[in-house]
Amino acid sequence: GSPDPGYYLVGTPGLATPAWSPAPEPVLYEGVQSRVTARVDSTRFFRLAHTNVVLESLWADSVTPAGGVSGQTNYALGTVFSTTASGLIRAVRVYAMAGEAGTHVARIWRNRDNTLVGGPFEIVLGGVDGWTVAYLPKAVALEPNVNYTVSVSTGQDPGRLYASSENVVPSPGGNGRSLRYPAGAGVFGTQLDARPTQTLNSSLYFRDVLFQPTAVASEYLITWELDRPVSYGRGGEGTPYELGTIFRSIVPGSIVSVRVFAISAEGGTHTATIWRNSDNALLGGPYEFVCGANGGVGASAWFVFNLPEPVAVEGGVDYTVSVSTGADAFLAYAFIDRAFDHPGGNGKHLVYPAGAGRVHQV
Repeated sequence: GSPDPGYYLVGTPGLATPAWSPAPEPVLYEGVQSRVTARVDSTRFFRLAHTNVVLESLWADSVTPAGGVSGQTNYALGTVFSTTASGLIRAVRVYAMAGEAGTHVARIWRNRDNTLVGGPFEIVLGGVDGWTVAYLPKAVALEPNVNYTVSVSTGQDPGRLYASSENVVPSPGGNGRSLRYPAGAGVFGTQLDARPTQTLNSSLYFRDVLFQPTAVASEYLITWELDRPVSYGRGGEGTPYELGTIFRSIVPGSIVSVRVFAISAEGGTHTATIWRNSDNALLGGPYEFVCGANGGVGASAWFVFNLPEPVAVEGGVDYTVSVSTGADAFLAYAFIDRAFDHPGGNGKHLVYPAGAGRVHQV
């Protein structure tokens, strides 16, 4: 039968038979109130959906220009391209010459109607020869099989220097995945706020994008099988909590849903939030949803809440996703003991630190 909800199931990997034990009292762990004993976190156990980030560019890092061209004229220099799948431009990519300096202006155009779909974005380039990536403040959505132009102006250096190579795009081509370009894809113009359309000697001006196809599988932070013991506890003292997990993506991406293992004892409205840890900025939410069976006949099960809009995350930055206890009398929640003794991840793009589970009393 069901145990008293003031107790939880002690489940540690390697133990053949878990046992029911009293729930421990909350203590402070690294300044955050948590149910811990020593290095053990009593952790809300849920998965965080994250777009499986596949960022494509037209050209590899090994593709470099023949040299730089200088003059007294400001140019908008661009590349015409299309995609075979819907997706998002996450960044503009430019091969900058060491002699370039100052602010350059990037724009993304839809060719068929000369619509500016992204920008203007200001980018500072120069100092060293090489590819530079400038991530956009907001991703730009693209339709498949539609021609676009990414353009980046010359800078503020006296020579108006830019990278160029002739006879690079005499024929159509692509990156072998989702990105394509037509013959004569390298374009230029002298009106900086207009789409560049002129071509010369099949030249390339080394303007590129980082493109993320949207038709990719989602991935989850925690991929443990559900046959691992899941604990059933209400917190003992009936106190409402926000329960969360610290995570990091190794590449930029988007959170598209929150996944919670809701036990049958819990019920009513739960509140989810997504935070950036460095400055405690609330990036997503609060979102409200109902899960659990409120002590009824429903089984404990995973619940997925799809976000109304994706939440963009940066690579290499710590975030916390949290979900509150519900409105049930027990304030019940699921957790696994000793789940985060060590750092880990899903083997793809998502990782978590040791002690990733966090509890905050509301």
